[in-house]
This record gives sequence, C-alpha cells and structure tokens, in this order.
Amino acid sequence: MIEKNIFQSWYTKTLPPYVDDFLKMNTEYKYYLYDDDDMDKFVKEHYPGEIYECYNRLNIIVAKVDLWRYLILYKYGGIYLDMDSSINKPLTQLIKEDDHAIITAEGNPFFFVQWALIFESGHPILRRTIEYCIENIKTNAFPNDIHKMTGPTVYTRAIQDIH
Repeated sequence: MIEKNIFQSWYTKTLPPYVDDFLKMNTEYKYYLYDDDDMDKFVKEHYPGEIYECYNRLNIIVAKVDLWRYLILYKYGGIYLDMDSSINKPLTQLIKEDDHAIITAEGNPFFFVQWALIFESGHPILRRTIEYCIENIKTNAFPNDIHKMTGPTVYTRAIQDIH
C-alpha cells in the first residue's frame, strides 16, 4: 500500500500558488516541503555513512534532489512531485489500495517519468535506483551528465532490471 504522503522540494518555504490547488484536491494526504537544508538533514539522519557521503559529493542541486527523492520515498513511501509539475486529478482516482507503485512512461519511449514518483516504502525499484546512484557517484561514472548519474536514465535502468 502506498502511504498517503506528498513530498516536494523547493529552495524556499514559500510555495508557488499553483501548489495549493493540488493540495486542496488531496486533503487526506500529509504534505512535506523540504528545502535544501531539510534535504541535507534528512539524508544525514536516515542514511549516514556511504550514502550520505555520496550525497554530499554531489555539487549540483538537481542531482541531490534526484537522490533525495528516491531516499525519502524508500524510507516513508508516498508521492514525490517536482515543483514545476502537476497531477490534475485527485490522487485517490489514480492510486488503488493494493498498488505498490505507479510507473509511467515518458513522452520519450526510452525513459520512465521521474518527475512524479509514486511508491510504497521499501520498494525494490527504489532500492535498486539508490544502489545505481551510489555506484555512479563513487566511481564518478558520469561527471557531466546528471541524467545518467542520478536522473531518469538510472531510474529507468532500475525499472528494467526489476521487471
């Protein structure tokens, strides 16, 4: 079962107005907004050691947000939604009680949507995605390519491995 949590990240605690509409459609969900400092504290507290060290090696905030979104959903489950994205239906119309994850294809047929993630906590796709990110960071596998280091390429690869 997918937990009723909504997670977003933003550089400030002031929300853009359009987020209110999404939240009003989903009042049964708990909402959590993390800024950069909150993300850092979360990773340090819940993933000390190698994962936290790798997270800190990332010097581009977009890459940090990528890794954080997998980590927070792996820990708590729920929905992650990029701040510049939206879901125009109530989540109760999309998520069934017995769902464990909802995975959507991108417009590009080679990738899966990573700007909106819906998972139960501890899901194996998230675990595999995190493992791939950590390995990429440790080996500096893609120093100039966030897409491959922590982004949709890594997430898609994890989905393909698990399924």
